[in-house]
Amino acid sequence: MIDSTLLKVVALLLLVLSFGARAQEFAATRLNNAMPILSKQHFDLAGASVEEGANINGPSVIRVPDWIPLERRASPRARYYMYFGHHKGRYIRLAWAESLEGPWRLYNTGRDIPEGKRGVLDIGDDRKLKIGQSLKIVKHVASPDVHVDHDNKRIEMYFHGPIKYKNKLCRSQKTLSANSLWGLDFSSGIKAVVLSSSYLRVFEAAGVLQGLSSSRHYTSRTTAESLVESAESEYCGNQWQGRPARFMDFSGFTQSGVGPFTPARTKIRHLGIYKADNRLHVFFTMRGHAPERILATSVMLNSGCWQCTAPQAAPVEILRAKETWEGGAVAPSPSTKGAQFELENALRDPFLFYEDDALYLFYVGGGERAIGLAQLTRTIARGREEEEEEEEEEDIFPQ
Repeated sequence: MIDSTLLKVVALLLLVLSFGARAQEFAATRLNNAMPILSKQHFDLAGASVEEGANINGPSVIRVPDWIPLERRASPRARYYMYFGHHKGRYIRLAWAESLEGPWRLYNTGRDIPEGKRGVLDIGDDRKLKIGQSLKIVKHVASPDVHVDHDNKRIEMYFHGPIKYKNKLCRSQKTLSANSLWGLDFSSGIKAVVLSSSYLRVFEAAGVLQGLSSSRHYTSRTTAESLVESAESEYCGNQWQGRPARFMDFSGFTQSGVGPFTPARTKIRHLGIYKADNRLHVFFTMRGHAPERILATSVMLNSGCWQCTAPQAAPVEILRAKETWEGGAVAPSPSTKGAQFELENALRDPFLFYEDDALYLFYVGGGERAIGLAQLTRTIARGREEEEEEEEEEDIFPQ
């Protein structure tokens, strides 16, 4: 006869494994009457050029901290800042609002704003901005990832663009960082340090600053604010240490209505992150999907090399285009690399915002046409209480 205690242990292990294999699921409810909270119309009303409103992407939202005086804000009524980009844009944009659903209003954008002063970081119409002795940002800036640094009372922004070192273009787009006292001008706070590849999303775990960029994980390995004059390879190389994020490698999975995940056909494009307790939730889209839509996976951060953990299940679908402005009436086709200026059946650029026990999803619809907002509700959750109860049960069993 099998010992009853052993049966309990086996049952517990099966329960733990089943939870670990299940991806966290969320139900998404579109807000603002399922209409975009920011679109080309905002640029038209501001008298901006047709080009400026033709592409909208990469939202990153913060609650304006209380320590920023009202007179130092985009408006005394501003409670939220949404930083966003243009896939080939010359400046990082900013919109402000009193509530998450809006109305959102553009800052430093429109017919009366001169070149070099638009938005919060402008590389000018010549598309060149010198930083440091030998580095230049060229062509475009995009993909802001913005954080409130309460300890130092400043706003930190990570963003990417093509980089030149001594007039030679680095091999790929790079992520840089900049800070601002009030979150309205980052141009003078850019650090002449290449951090990682593009589309970095930064977070802190176990006291270490780190980030995800497509399918790679990065950790900070230097506290230097700038680099001394050195070899080209050092300037074009990443100062943050990168390694493959194995938990984001879904090439071994297929799932009806979600896959395929074959690397030759699909690739993770943009991602957003949400850290709750000791679990990191990653929301992302994949280039090559038809339609491209928002998926999610998660990983526990309590192992020595959590980024090395192989995924236990395919990602779950969170949201796909439904509304007309999202491209819901357009026939799906495999999405392609690069900027999108025409309406397509595709969602991109998920960004997660947590406030007052509510989780929100900002996303880009119609390819890269407008920004929408949804609220997320967890439908399968393994909370802290459940984990603690399992740990307590496990402690009473013999080793």
